[in-house]
Amino acid sequence: MITKKRTLTDAFDRNLLLKEGYKFIWMQSINKVSIGKLSEIDYDPDTLLEARIIGSDKEIHLFEYQDFKSEDRLRAIETILEEGDDYIDTQKQLLRRKYGNYVVLRHVLDKDSDGQVYVVRSMLADYGKGEN
Repeated sequence: MITKKRTLTDAFDRNLLLKEGYKFIWMQSINKVSIGKLSEIDYDPDTLLEARIIGSDKEIHLFEYQDFKSEDRLRAIETILEEGDDYIDTQKQLLRRKYGNYVVLRHVLDKDSDGQVYVVRSMLADYGKGEN
């Protein structure tokens, strides 16, 4: 698993993200919560509180972060799965039909020095609007 910081310029460049294979977005702003196709949902850095931009084996997590060294209110962290990474996918039903039918949560696993398995990262992996 690769975890790296993305620039906010990149994280808000919808065309770039679509070219990189990102398909869906879940976002929470000051005045609404939305989930759907990245190409159809607008997300504004001035009102955004948190977002997860979803690709097949990757996610960009945008969230509020206070860092006294930076004037940016938001931070963008990208997680990319690599071949051989262990994970468990779980499908969760959404309660409100206006948001779709389900999301898939991906829990990336690792082992500690004693061989005990733990979840090192959880990310959104898929979103389904139609019949499943």
